Amino acid sequence: MVTHVAGSFSVEDVLGHLERVLRSSSFGRTKALSRLLRHVVTSTLEGRQDLLKEYSIGIDVFGRGPFFDNRLDPIVRVQVRKLRARLKKYYETEGKDDRLRIELPLGGYVPHFSIAAGTPTNRAPNGALAPHAAHETNAAPEASDPGSEVLLMQKPVGIEERLFGVIETIYDAAQHEAQWPLFLTALTGVIKGETTALVAHDHQRWQSSVEIAVGVDHSYEKDYNEYYSTRNPWVTRGTQFLKTGLVYVGQMACPDDALKRTEFYNDYLRRLNLFYCVGGTIELNAGVSSWISSLRAHSAGPFGPAEMKVLERLLPHLRRALELRRRLAGLQSEFDCLVAALDRVPQGCILLHGDGRVAGMNRAAEEVLNRQDGLCTLHGKLTAVFATDSRRLDELIQSAFGGVRSDGQAGGVMAIARNSFEKPYIVRVFPLRSSVAILDAPTARVALFVSDPGWQSVTDEDLLQQLYGLTAMESKVATLLGEGESLERICELFAITRNTAKSHVARIFQKTDTNRQSELVRLLVSLEPCLTLG
Repeated sequence: MVTHVAGSFSVEDVLGHLERVLRSSSFGRTKALSRLLRHVVTSTLEGRQDLLKEYSIGIDVFGRGPFFDNRLDPIVRVQVRKLRARLKKYYETEGKDDRLRIELPLGGYVPHFSIAAGTPTNRAPNGALAPHAAHETNAAPEASDPGSEVLLMQKPVGIEERLFGVIETIYDAAQHEAQWPLFLTALTGVIKGETTALVAHDHQRWQSSVEIAVGVDHSYEKDYNEYYSTRNPWVTRGTQFLKTGLVYVGQMACPDDALKRTEFYNDYLRRLNLFYCVGGTIELNAGVSSWISSLRAHSAGPFGPAEMKVLERLLPHLRRALELRRRLAGLQSEFDCLVAALDRVPQGCILLHGDGRVAGMNRAAEEVLNRQDGLCTLHGKLTAVFATDSRRLDELIQSAFGGVRSDGQAGGVMAIARNSFEKPYIVRVFPLRSSVAILDAPTARVALFVSDPGWQSVTDEDLLQQLYGLTAMESKVATLLGEGESLERICELFAITRNTAKSHVARIFQKTDTNRQSELVRLLVSLEPCLTLG
């Protein structure tokens, strides 16, 4: 916890000034900006400025969930811009006589505190403390320049505290790929590098690829991936370090004098003004090693034991983060496949939260709801057009979510009347799970399937030929029989005699192991999911 700020201000002074700003007419009606300003100021005064990152602010201040993606939702950047403008307006109007200033520098979220230019210091002419500051027994010396920035007087942040912030960004990145540059930037600052990258190395092709990098232009990444990766002496001469958990500096693989004679240094590193390297292998998996490396200029001096120790501490976390990322990617892939499969199913499928809010749906369900013919959504909740049906549907959903009906069953089936006077939809409601665990993420709890009795299936004639060996004509006749057409109508459509049609039907029954039209219809209906997915 910060105890004082340099100059003539205590932490209590800063907090008092913060409350004055928040009570002003400039901030009185801006709850979002007020929350943001209070959060960044108090976090800084409490020594938690390392945690003031876009992702954490989005969650802590603006209530975004754990899957907040700042690439798609710019709320933090937008609100910070508004806050800077609002502070500027305040200090030009109501706060023009305030001695203290709170500023948010461009490119960051950590506020700076400064004394207004021309404001007298809080000392009497004889050098004694003025009454305002006299109660501060450990008051810091006054600022040499009244307009200078007020620096926070706090214990130096140790390596453990700094690593805690870096480790936090690792697990943020495991959930959101867009957060990896934030981690790399944080690590670069801790070890005083200039550019840091995550690299994958294919041991079979003996080629490396920069996956994510900060502090270097993308054109140089392209040059490295396409040419210089196979000429990197830290890799070609340092294969012994490409093992899980090993940390190294460049000189361990290639001494400085030898590096200066390489094409890699003279044609690539020199253009970037880079010379020294520290790296660590995160993992070696299926012939591909993943490593992290940071580089800096010759003038900055070589990396040493302190930077190597940092990487040693971080590598296990990076390994777990990559494993978590792969698991999440696998789950996302499975989810995408399931969604694609459901989109091919002819029945509508709607997933609901327990309060009736729609969690997701397939393409057929979207078409049903877009028609607003009996079923629709209202404020994000599924409902029926007619009041009686709406009450009954809500009862089934609630019974599927949290309990059972009076007959002891959860969920159920009902008919939903349609304002088009077409045949009612048949709706089936099922519970997806019966309990809520403390660690469960919000998810769908109820599944609802919608069938349209008037729906006409479209049979894939080519697939019937593959499954049962029907000829092209037999497949056409079987399709029409499955749709309920009579033999006379089939003769008319194909301009064939009744005997020819009977011959086709007989061969269809034989090949499909059916004996009558009703059995053939049931067979084709049972194939609908397969035919649709095909």
